[in-house]
Amino acid sequence: MLTKRKEVISKVPTIYDTLVREKFRVCVGKVCRNIDKELHVKPNHYDPRVIFEQITWIETHFYKITGAGKTLNIFRMFDGNTEDTKTNAPEVHNTVKRKFGHSLSPIIDKYALYFVQVITGKKYSPASKDPFVDIEHSRFRNMYQAPPLIPRKLESRRPLLWQEYLDRLMPPDDFILNHHGYKTSQSQSDYFDKWIAKIVQKPEKPCTVAVLLRGMQGTGKGFWANVMLPPIIGQSNYKALTAKQLKGPFVQSIYHSTLLNIEEINTSDN
Repeated sequence: MLTKRKEVISKVPTIYDTLVREKFRVCVGKVCRNIDKELHVKPNHYDPRVIFEQITWIETHFYKITGAGKTLNIFRMFDGNTEDTKTNAPEVHNTVKRKFGHSLSPIIDKYALYFVQVITGKKYSPASKDPFVDIEHSRFRNMYQAPPLIPRKLESRRPLLWQEYLDRLMPPDDFILNHHGYKTSQSQSDYFDKWIAKIVQKPEKPCTVAVLLRGMQGTGKGFWANVMLPPIIGQSNYKALTAKQLKGPFVQSIYHSTLLNIEEINTSDN
């Protein structure tokens, strides 16, 4: 048993060595003619596992996109809901040095910029939680950020507080009307729950229904959207704006959302 375990452990460096060599062949091959010489310039410092992990970190935290004048713009990716930030080549090297400190491999310090992948552009793709998506063989930065919250158990009934809130917005005896104008057996609150469930569970599916909540100002109509839902669907996937803003020229960001809340619609406005 001990012999088999040693065999498995001994294969790990070999696997990482293969991965590292492939990364260098693809990313650095044009400027590094003798990969073996570069990798083993300091034999005691060559740890393929460490080098592979450092390459992976660079690949998942930076990318390049062609900008104006065909120049390549470098962007830094952050964890959480922080927007990608434009940066430059020297700062890539500085960031990598600050990240890994004394454990930074000399060869990664030298070739860090070559491991920053060049992509086609940016897309908002809720169908994937990955930071990059491939569309027709082209790679894009996925601007959709999955919510950090993960459901732990399935509730069989509505929480009391949520039920009380729904009763304020839509009386329990109010039912959904069909397209002929007749009442159905489905309550408005049940329909509203299912509508929200679709946004949470299937964000990649286009929503064909817009819910209109009517009531006096200050009755809490926007609480579910402004407070409750953003942590569940991901803060960056929620947009709130007024009807005036919706009709303005700067509306591109609304297409990078799974929930759009238009507040205080005034029917007297054209």
